[in-house]
Amino acid sequence: MMKWIFTLFSNPKFKLTYILILLIACVYYLFLKADKFYALANNANVKIIGLAFILIYLTLLLYAFISYYIYKNLNVSISYLQAFRIMSFSNLGKYIPGKIWVAGNYFLFSQEAGIKTANIGVSFAIFTSVFVGIAILFSIPVISILSPYLKYYIIILPIILILVAHPKVLNWIFSLIWQIVQKYKGNFKDINLQILKEIKYHFYLNVILIIFLWWLVTGFTFYLVTYAFQPIEITNLPFCIAAFALSATIGFIAIFVPAGIGVREGIGILLLSQIVTTECAFLAMLTMRLIGVTIDLCNGLISVFCIHSSNSQN
Repeated sequence: MMKWIFTLFSNPKFKLTYILILLIACVYYLFLKADKFYALANNANVKIIGLAFILIYLTLLLYAFISYYIYKNLNVSISYLQAFRIMSFSNLGKYIPGKIWVAGNYFLFSQEAGIKTANIGVSFAIFTSVFVGIAILFSIPVISILSPYLKYYIIILPIILILVAHPKVLNWIFSLIWQIVQKYKGNFKDINLQILKEIKYHFYLNVILIIFLWWLVTGFTFYLVTYAFQPIEITNLPFCIAAFALSATIGFIAIFVPAGIGVREGIGILLLSQIVTTECAFLAMLTMRLIGVTIDLCNGLISVFCIHSSNSQN
């Protein structure tokens, strides 16, 4: 089955069609929210929103750098442009129901860049585990507002993620997966678990620090967006970071909802309305969403036009 998918994906026409489907899904979501632009334009401080747009774009460039950094430390030959493409097309998968499209795009476009299966799996596991784990740590200031069930889930999840990201646990998980795959599908020549034995703890520390910086800047951007609709004290910055981190995390794990549509906004509005009006909370969450979708679409288009440049650096 996987071999058939890779063969089909290697066809330029099929790959272009698939990319167009991703872009159309993103455009469609943007179209659904088009009627809200008027409300945003009439209520927001445009200069602050412009600054927020720039900051969010910079965080997405950093997002691609995280993937690039992890791959490079797994001794993968990859350029930043290739990592940018992988993450851009992976993000477009958010707009199709089922978060499997995000992971699937990450896998397919990493394979296209010539990256081996084991490296892709390890990279995705480390990236996702640390990314969500740091987000939950930032969420601590608002956990008390959640229902008892969600509190328990949010407290337990970081522990699980830390365990999953540990080299020994990853080695055990992937060894088990490869044994099952080899038993039923034959040997995979590109599988080499030695990479897990070569990972150093300072590498994990660097990844944690970079992702910590990512959430810090993203949370500050959310504070600016909120401030654009209703001026609030800088002392509310930790709360804004926590509210956005938690809403984004819950939206991410809402598997069958495209891009966490409704889920992220609902949680964000519930949390943010503790310090601002409900209308302001709604407009702030909507603005973050629209800016994010616009940038995802732009990055997807940039990646399409940079295909030849990316391949030339392969």
